[in-house]
Amino acid sequence: MASTYGTDQVDGTSGIASIEFIQEDSVKSSGEFGKIVRSGVPSSTFWHFVDFSGSGPFAHRESLGTDKVNAFSQVAVSMTELDSDGNPFLGSAIMTVNNVVPRANGDIIVRGHIHWDSTLQVRLNYIIVN
Repeated sequence: MASTYGTDQVDGTSGIASIEFIQEDSVKSSGEFGKIVRSGVPSSTFWHFVDFSGSGPFAHRESLGTDKVNAFSQVAVSMTELDSDGNPFLGSAIMTVNNVVPRANGDIIVRGHIHWDSTLQVRLNYIIVN
């Protein structure tokens, strides 16, 4: 089966095709998949952060105790290593945020991985839009 994706090289890269472009004729709208589309002008935007120690794969549940987080909230999460004074810095560890799940009860679950053999201090930064 032929792929519906084409690849192009991005200027300034090493020559490895790194971006997949979706051909216009293969794009479908949410309505074509029978999904409910919820969109509009944001009614609230706020941020939150939490610091913790960890290493390896993790799942972190943050309970914000507000009705402003629900299953339809748009939540972006970034992660950074912290120095001994609690300041963000770019260390040698690779850290990934894999999944972000806003829940109807105000919880946000983040699955990620701290690719380091020993425990590191890290910060999860949240931006929540409704």
